[in-house]
Amino acid sequence: MHSVTRFSLHACLATLLLLVGGCEAPPHQPPPRSGPYSGPPPVNPAPYPGAYPNPQPPAYGYEEIRRCRADNQRAHADTVDIYERARRSGRINPAEAQHFNAMEARLANFRAQLARDGISLQDCQRIGGAIARERDEVIRMSRYDPGVARCVADNRRAHDDIYAVYNNAQRAGRIRPGEAQRFQAMEKRLAAFQADVKRDGYTLADCQAVSRALVKERAVVNQMVVQ
Repeated sequence: MHSVTRFSLHACLATLLLLVGGCEAPPHQPPPRSGPYSGPPPVNPAPYPGAYPNPQPPAYGYEEIRRCRADNQRAHADTVDIYERARRSGRINPAEAQHFNAMEARLANFRAQLARDGISLQDCQRIGGAIARERDEVIRMSRYDPGVARCVADNRRAHDDIYAVYNNAQRAGRIRPGEAQRFQAMEKRLAAFQADVKRDGYTLADCQAVSRALVKERAVVNQMVVQ
C-alpha cells in the first residue's frame, strides 16, 4: 500500500516537472511610459511609390543667382569704364563730374550688396535694373560736346532772364491785365525747351533753334510789361 502511494507521488511530480519544463515565460515587457516619448520617430511607409517626393536640394536656385551676380558685376565694371574713358578724352564737363561722384557712391553700394552672402534672386535683379539706369546716365554724360555745352548754358541764362523780367514787373505792378494767362502758356513752352536738353542725341543745331525761340519769348515778355 505504501509502495503504491510512493509510486503515485513520484508520477505526479514527474508530470508536474514535464508541464513546467514545457512552458516558456513571456519576455519581459517594460511598463508603459507616462511622459513624452523620446525615442526615434515612427516611420510611416508611403501609401504608394512617389507619394512623398524628394525635396529640392539646398543648392536649388543658386545657379540663377550666380549668373545674375556675375552679369551685374560686369555691368558695374562697364559703367565705370565708360565714364573713365569719357573723362580721359575730355567729354565729361565739370558739372557732370560732380554728378558722377554721387553716382559713384551708389555704384559702390550696389557692389557691396552683390558681394554679401544670402542675396536673393529678386534683390539681385533689382540691383541689375538700378545699375542699368546708372549706365544709361553715364552714356548720356559721355556725349558731351563743348559747343553744345556753351549753347545750353547760354540758353539756361536766357530762360532765367525771361522769368526774372516777368516776376520783377509783376511785383512792381507793371504787367498788363490779362497777361498772366498768356505767360502760363509761355511757361509750358519754356519747360519743353528745358526738357529737350536732356534727351539723347541733342545736337548743336537743336540748341541753336532753342536759342532763337527764347529770343522771341523774351520779346513777348517785354510786350507784357507796362513801360
